[in-house]
Amino acid sequence: MSLLAAHAIMLADGVRGSAYRDAIHAAVRPGDVVVDLGTGTGLLAFFACQAGARRVFAIERDASLVGLAGAVARANGCADVITFVAATSAAIELPEPADVIVTETLGHFALEEQIVHALADARARWLKPGGRIIPADVTLVVAPVDSAESARRIAFWGGERFGIDFRAARRWAADAFDAICVTPDDLLASPQPFVSVRLDTLRLPPPACWAGELAFEMRRPGHLSGLAGWFEATLVPGVQLTTAPGAPGTHWKHAVFALETPIGVEAGDRLTVALGALVDGRSVVWSWRGEVERPRRARVAFDHSTIDEVTAGRASQTAVPAATPLFEAAAAAAPHLDGTTTVGELAERLRLRFPDRYPSLARAVADVALVVRALA
Repeated sequence: MSLLAAHAIMLADGVRGSAYRDAIHAAVRPGDVVVDLGTGTGLLAFFACQAGARRVFAIERDASLVGLAGAVARANGCADVITFVAATSAAIELPEPADVIVTETLGHFALEEQIVHALADARARWLKPGGRIIPADVTLVVAPVDSAESARRIAFWGGERFGIDFRAARRWAADAFDAICVTPDDLLASPQPFVSVRLDTLRLPPPACWAGELAFEMRRPGHLSGLAGWFEATLVPGVQLTTAPGAPGTHWKHAVFALETPIGVEAGDRLTVALGALVDGRSVVWSWRGEVERPRRARVAFDHSTIDEVTAGRASQTAVPAATPLFEAAAAAAPHLDGTTTVGELAERLRLRFPDRYPSLARAVADVALVVRALA
């Protein structure tokens, strides 16, 4: 799918567009300065212009989209208000602070597009005291599912293709983050919140890890094929956006954390799950492990993570690691891991040592978090 086709799907999402329009018109006051992080085709920037913003900084890393959005702005009389910037937000400075920061960098399970790191950095550097952030918060919700589509995708790797045995890939398929659409009928138990993130109060360094343990009681028999996840966001007070199964459809799908082998369950069986997310500003590593407790039957456990065998293979005895920028950052930070130096202080040291590599504190914080995680 082309980039433009992907953005056409988002523009066609009436639920998303209406919710953000309502939120922006509620939050933006005449004369405000607004920042739109990840503007894409410029829709949220145009809403801010309609709401009376004096100036809008629309930031988008893809230069071709910036050109398209600029043309649309000129056609709609917004070119004098909106300044489009082709860059990542961490790499730029703005000439004046913002009253409102808005972004729709929400993945299927909210965190994949690095909304936490982007907003923490933008809030620290650009937002006026008392300024507003859209979305204000986001909650990640989880439920066990019996999804025929998810099971089919894993089972695909269970045999031969053109005489080649691909069964070794089955585990890789189960360890991958997937996105499909699930229905309320697919749910085996009542959904539960995994974590709620207050996006409007984030500070540097942002959280690098979320973890929690959830317990579910199966409400019907079926085959536990995995866990489904979605988000519920408060854009501003009174304006909600949810991607829950059964809610009005959006362009988002549902995150699915699959099991390599589905587990047969009955009503009343209990599932305990430990779910975790490691976020470093560039990627998210998910882990999900758990156990099904079945009366009068053996317990069944599972353990999955999106850290794949390629990543693990880098630690083999014969591997020759390259002198990557992260290795250099680790070498610079390691002498100061003395139990008294904060992550923020370590990040500032990296910026002094490698100013070209770390134009923003957020990028340095992300690498420090990786180093600390690797050495812990």
